[in-house]
Amino acid sequence: MANDTETLNPETFMDAIDAEEVKTTALAIAPKALQAPQPSEKPSYASGFEGVASEPFRDAVRAVLLAPVDPKDVLIRPDGIVYLPAVWYRLKLTAAFGPGGWATVPRSEAKLMGDIVVYHGALFALGRFVSEAWGECGYKANNRTMSYADALEGARSALLPRVCKDLGVASELWDKEWVAKWQAENAHQEDAGAKGKIWVKNGAPKEAKDPIPQPPSAERPRAPATDLPPLSTDDFLAKAAAALDWVGDDAFRAALDLFKVKNPGDLVEDKYRQTFIAYLRKLPRKGK
Repeated sequence: MANDTETLNPETFMDAIDAEEVKTTALAIAPKALQAPQPSEKPSYASGFEGVASEPFRDAVRAVLLAPVDPKDVLIRPDGIVYLPAVWYRLKLTAAFGPGGWATVPRSEAKLMGDIVVYHGALFALGRFVSEAWGECGYKANNRTMSYADALEGARSALLPRVCKDLGVASELWDKEWVAKWQAENAHQEDAGAKGKIWVKNGAPKEAKDPIPQPPSAERPRAPATDLPPLSTDDFLAKAAAALDWVGDDAFRAALDLFKVKNPGDLVEDKYRQTFIAYLRKLPRKGK
């Protein structure tokens, strides 16, 4: 008797098998390279962009975000670059979205690139992705006045103006004509010796050049009466860093010892912050 497999009609055999079963079997045994790729739910690069551009924010929010910049709030660097402090952007976002209605979140781990801390982050508002950018801040390991954490916070603050651009916040600062008009009406240039000409905001206090005062050694210098607005942490650390560059490490450390602290960040009371900056302004420039 012949083997059963020899008497099978190939056509009859194929008709007896469900076509879907054949398809499934063929896919199972086919090499992976020959199988069609299965589409994923969404591209991996889109992850973390929830709600992007889904709809405009409501009118009340837009009114706050797009309100004209008050020229009085604008500051200017010695090189002529105009800017708004990080606290201004934080207050603007809080006014628009409410406390807890917005946040900046890291996109990747912060990196130290030479003497610069780089922070890659994104802005989310009302649970929606808005924008992402990079912020940076100078950092030196031997700088006793600024820890790595301070530099990281500075880089996170530097991120704010960049991620707010897509919301239209402070768009005037990116308009060359507006900036030129602001400079002409609110700032001027002064001779800074070896540094050449520098830009100074009108009404800004001038650097004191009187001899170094001799405060009592037994206590911190007393804070003078002042009507100046409180210094935010960001502004205070920025002023302290500029003062360090001006007076040098030795004089700066001596000032910290005088105020009985190890780092500027230890000065939490505004009256001591104001006095600390005022004291440093009275010190001569390093190397002179």
